[in-house]
Amino acid sequence: MSRSLDQDDVVSILNYFQELEDPRCHINRKHLLGDLLVICVLAVIAGADGPRSMARCCERSAWRFG
Repeated sequence: MSRSLDQDDVVSILNYFQELEDPRCHINRKHLLGDLLVICVLAVIAGADGPRSMARCCERSAWRFG
């Protein structure tokens, strides 16, 4: 049985990681850590098993960074 994700699911993923400290250098941060984590979680749910497959998953879908 599959279930589609809705906006409430994404918000709860963001809330889960809300207090996580961003270890990246502030100089080159282009995207929010929470956004990256949500995209990674959704890519893994969609079958991605590493950074390259996560990127391919994002390219094939509507997940685009501005």
